[in-house]
Amino acid sequence: MAKIEADDGHWEGEGVKNGQKYEFHVDPHTGAITKDKPDD
Repeated sequence: MAKIEADDGHWEGEGVKNGQKYEFHVDPHTGAITKDKPDD
């Protein structure tokens, strides 16, 4: 399952990478991932 939402000028999302849940932030203007960390 994956989820993404707009929040405070960036997109926040949750998903699964390599079997582990991750949280990530994306710059809506460039599409660059600005944060990618395991979601504890």
